[in-house]
Amino acid sequence: MGTEVKKPGFREFLWNPETRECLGKNGKSWLQLTIFYIIFYACLGGFFAGNLILFNMTVDEIQPKYYGKDSTLGANPGMGYRPQPDTENTILQFSPGNSASYKEYKTASEEFLETYTKIKLGPFYEDCLLEQEVPANKVCRFDPLDVPGCRAEDDFGFRNGTPCAYLTLNKLYAWVPELYTSAAELTEAEAPQDIIDRFEADYIGVACEGKDELDKEHLSEIEYYPPGGFSSVYYPYLTQDGYLQPFVTVRFAKVTPGVLINIMCRAFAKNIEHDYKLRRGMVTLQILVD
Repeated sequence: MGTEVKKPGFREFLWNPETRECLGKNGKSWLQLTIFYIIFYACLGGFFAGNLILFNMTVDEIQPKYYGKDSTLGANPGMGYRPQPDTENTILQFSPGNSASYKEYKTASEEFLETYTKIKLGPFYEDCLLEQEVPANKVCRFDPLDVPGCRAEDDFGFRNGTPCAYLTLNKLYAWVPELYTSAAELTEAEAPQDIIDRFEADYIGVACEGKDELDKEHLSEIEYYPPGGFSSVYYPYLTQDGYLQPFVTVRFAKVTPGVLINIMCRAFAKNIEHDYKLRRGMVTLQILVD
């Protein structure tokens, strides 16, 4: 019988004192392998860094490469509203007099307004007038109106069953509103009579109403501040330092309790299209006063 060759075990595989190999490789093999991977990963990192540098050379820190109709956002602004503590939930449900039921709405309103009350001073702010041209390095100062019934001490209207909401237009780079010049043009655009009655030149009109006829019956009185809507002096948005988007305060002054009311708010300009499914030029919310 031949001599049986003893196979090395796992301990010998980790370190073989006879061949002086670790994990099946000697010192020279490990040195060559280490040098190879150092060169390989250095080249890989250099290739990645080079691509990143080339990419950053094509990106403008101020102006996006694609905007307007060429971008995925398009050239039609959407709308948003506050308070909305949960972005997945569009129902404002509360009980007047029960502070716990609307605490989250009050907190969300305070946090939203805090940005506007704190950021007012700075070298880039200008007190703008409609007839003046704003310098390129300046932004118009937006001062929220002190709306009776929508103050923090009023619990933003929730305590009395007349909730206040803040409507905004989404920021689109370089978007300039094409304004209606007369109430007659709004009439031709089939705008609600309410916004026609409040028409002001140089403003993007805003109108909220019940989505259906039944909803309209339970939402009979709505107040807007400023009445004209969004002033055109705050456009276009060009990523200016300190820019704060304007908002319109809406007070739902007469809401029927115990009924879920579907509300649709729309902005009106010649270059704002309304699409309910895609939420273009509008925003929807519901109010339920228990």
